[in-house]
Amino acid sequence: MTPKFILYNGDFFPEGKKLFDHQPFQNKLFSEELRSIKSQIPFWEEYVRLLIFKFKLHNMDLPLFLQNKGSELKRQIERTLTKNKFFKSAVVVITFLQDQDKTAYLISVDGENSSRFLLNKDGLIVEIFDKVPKAISPLSSLSEGSEPFWRILQSLQKQKPGIEFLLTNTDGSIVEACKKNIYLIKNNQVLTPSASTGAYVDISMKVIRETCINNSIGFIELDQLDKADLLNASEVFLGNSIKGIEWVKGFENKRYFCKTIRFINEEFNRLLIQ
Repeated sequence: MTPKFILYNGDFFPEGKKLFDHQPFQNKLFSEELRSIKSQIPFWEEYVRLLIFKFKLHNMDLPLFLQNKGSELKRQIERTLTKNKFFKSAVVVITFLQDQDKTAYLISVDGENSSRFLLNKDGLIVEIFDKVPKAISPLSSLSEGSEPFWRILQSLQKQKPGIEFLLTNTDGSIVEACKKNIYLIKNNQVLTPSASTGAYVDISMKVIRETCINNSIGFIELDQLDKADLLNASEVFLGNSIKGIEWVKGFENKRYFCKTIRFINEEFNRLLIQ
């Protein structure tokens, strides 16, 4: 097996090499996950805006590698992909750390086989998880506001493989899946929870909205989404910037079609991949 390499502040190290004398992520600020396809990075401008916003939240100066639309950070990601020979597709994880008075970064990559966002053939089953409702807060639409809940969902998914759990907010409205937005299709309209419900907003939502509008499909952000909406929908899918669009085939005894979803997925890929 070809050894993998990670990149720390511009230097390569074999994966697994001890880089720190103390606990590696003791000074961790936050991490971001992104996807590369055919050596491109879809959503790059959106990622950079999100990173700049998060550094402001941490009351930190903007690192040099994020200036000029993040050109230096992008170059380092491209170097890491090339070093690991991941030319088709990969998932990239960037961890930002506080190193004395500077911001450090650690880049790791894992290869993917597909050179596009593939639509899942088998479909997902979803269940509602309402035992620990998500409170609405200024951080709700960011990963920082959802990560404690996602860890609970990930634990549940290990117990029930093949099931995607849907979070609810303190008002009983369905808001999101683990790291993913939920979308319902009904009467040629795509419905999704609005940020005002406390729903996480993945950066892929902008492109999904654009895909719908460009093809005369309504796109509506709801202030309330409940079990009845799921049962009345004709199609349901999940979406994020890593997996793309994932077809949901069932909820309880309800089974969903995958006609409009296939079309949206093709247009989604067309907009993102040159």
